[in-house]
Amino acid sequence: MIEELRIRGVGVIEEATLPLGPGLTVLTGETGAGKTMVLSGIGLLLGRRADPALVRTGMDRALVEGIVSVSREDLLAKWEDLGIEDGQLIIGRSITAEGRSRAFLGGRSVPVATLAEVTAELVAVHGQSDQQRLTQPARQSDLLDTFAGTEVLALRDEFTVAYDRLSAICREIADLRAGGRERELEMETLARALAEIDAAQIVAGEENELDVNRARLANVSSLRDAVAEAQACLGGTDAGDGDDVLAMLDTAAKALERVRDLDATTAPIAERLRQATREVIDILGELGHYESALDGDPNLLAALEERRSVLRGLMKRYGATTEEILEWAESARSRVTGWSSLEDRLPQLEADAVGVVQKMLGVGRSLTAGRQEAARRLEQLVSAELAGLAMAGASIEVRVEPRAADSPSPLPRDLSGTGYGRGGCDAVSMWLTAHAGAPARPLGAGASGGELSRIMLALEVAIAGSEPAGTLVFDEVDAGVGGRAAVEVGRRLARLARTTQVLVVTHLPQVAAFADRHLVVEKAATGKVTATTVRVVEGDDRRREIARMLAGLEDSEAATTHAEELLQLARESDTPETPRKRAQRSTRPA
Repeated sequence: MIEELRIRGVGVIEEATLPLGPGLTVLTGETGAGKTMVLSGIGLLLGRRADPALVRTGMDRALVEGIVSVSREDLLAKWEDLGIEDGQLIIGRSITAEGRSRAFLGGRSVPVATLAEVTAELVAVHGQSDQQRLTQPARQSDLLDTFAGTEVLALRDEFTVAYDRLSAICREIADLRAGGRERELEMETLARALAEIDAAQIVAGEENELDVNRARLANVSSLRDAVAEAQACLGGTDAGDGDDVLAMLDTAAKALERVRDLDATTAPIAERLRQATREVIDILGELGHYESALDGDPNLLAALEERRSVLRGLMKRYGATTEEILEWAESARSRVTGWSSLEDRLPQLEADAVGVVQKMLGVGRSLTAGRQEAARRLEQLVSAELAGLAMAGASIEVRVEPRAADSPSPLPRDLSGTGYGRGGCDAVSMWLTAHAGAPARPLGAGASGGELSRIMLALEVAIAGSEPAGTLVFDEVDAGVGGRAAVEVGRRLARLARTTQVLVVTHLPQVAAFADRHLVVEKAATGKVTATTVRVVEGDDRRREIARMLAGLEDSEAATTHAEELLQLARESDTPETPRKRAQRSTRPA
């Protein structure tokens, strides 16, 4: 239940506090006073789209906050981490003039989706658009299931889970069948490619070694000349004339060795020259080995060029390097293995689909039985309510029929021809008999706007009796209703408010008279600034407001007398379990 609503900077509302409470609260005011902005504020708390146009001109942001009391044990356990204190939860939403939106729960910032998920458990808003939704089969089915209760809702959820599982299986089967020929052709292509790669016996990185060997074989003559020149310089040939490196190192070492007795410091230097001599001898040995390994065989160069050509061909098709070619081959092998598994999987998928369909149909039969039993009860309750809402002789028929076997569906139907959708095997529809002797017609074809208003209210009263909600908000649910029917609408709203907090935006004095709490939205202009306020009216103020609603004149004696008659009618309709008697004592004349 919403205990208090605070609105700041929303449209024409500069700042307003709405004290709410149990029972029926009505919101009235002149056309254009700002009642819609109150509903817009509630919509923000429900997570609806944040429109920066809602921010009041001259203010940097709009802010809506609510204090909600939570008494349901299941919700308290579910939301234990939301900061509920003493059964109260503070919720909020802000929008800047630039369009940035923030949501709050229990004083903490949360995603707007989280705020919407929480408030959806607490508040339901019904407007004139909901009257049109009432004509849609999907909405009618939802209403019936809600009325039927938790057992039917659990069966529907179980059916939906099975349906979604079947959808996934059928899509996979369809993909396997549709792509069979394409996969077969691609598998053949991959097999040929893998055979080509395997035959090449690729070694990762071998292209670099081939390039090195090719450069060596193509330049054997130049390499040999360079080796011979290096050997001659170092002293590795018999034709040396004494000025080669080995000879000079030997001469230098001997010169220092001759004088080492004169100065011992020359000895280490002489030893280093001998080490250098040994290093040159090692180098000459390596040059000899390198020279002997140089092979100028033209057949070897041709074989190397052929190998490079094979690798270049593979690189053009499967990767820029031998490593990439090997990676591609591994991936291709995995695809071929996976497709082989998919082909083997098809029979199993088909068996799974049959099993899921059998489960769905079993659950569907129980769901159908539950809906049919609930439909009879709902018909009786709603038809009785319509009689009290000045629709004598009217009745509602709730039909639970087999879903057409040829109805559009992405799924196959079972062999018995049963049709099904996500919500079960039934086609639920509501039909109205407007008066005795009239033919039953679908709600969308046989009900006027005023009749839809009363039917929706009758449904809410019936559903609230089976599963009370936290707060119901009605935006001009009485549209198209007047006279005695309006009185009965007020009476039913008051009855609904015995178990559920009800907030109604209304233009009808007959409805306002039944309220436990009456709020008036007023617009006032100060210079060039227009602002809307919300205030509670009681006693004479309330009589004057109802008189204004009746005649457009607050001080009309006739309207005031009529207003008192309406208030007295509401008091006489009161019952001990409602707070109306206490709330309306102050409205009686002194």
